[in-house]
Amino acid sequence: NNLGMTNIHHIGISVADYERARHLWQDILGFDAIYQHFKERNFKEDAMYLGDAQIHLYRSDNPELKFYSWPRKNGDGMETLSVVVDNINKAISALRAAEMDISGLGPESMSQGMSVFIDKKYTNGNDFEIVEMHYFLRGKTIEQQKKIVYHFFGNGTVL
Repeated sequence: NNLGMTNIHHIGISVADYERARHLWQDILGFDAIYQHFKERNFKEDAMYLGDAQIHLYRSDNPELKFYSWPRKNGDGMETLSVVVDNINKAISALRAAEMDISGLGPESMSQGMSVFIDKKYTNGNDFEIVEMHYFLRGKTIEQQKKIVYHFFGNGTVL
């Protein structure tokens, strides 16, 4: 592929009822909750794994955020697809060569690496995120990544 995508990083799901969604994904479907992160601007993000598959549950009470409006407008559901690339700058160059825009000025730091979003005008309002993993996470098993993520987020936020 032109972007150098290697796999799906996560699927982001916005939810209106956090406890109900968490019960479904963790208790019934069997996803293993790794961390619960309360980010700035008042939203929760739960990362959960099932084997190598990762989902993130998003919930917010801030009306300015999509995590608030998305589930009220569309119901609970996927609003982010995040993929991993080997080199984010090459992926951005490939997008620009295809005359596609990105959101923002370029890659931004995130907990697991660097990321950039394709402009939503190409994705019908959904987020399509491109992630280059930190060098110390590459090639690690999910269990090893869990320990590293635990170290990143510290006590009190890791489940």
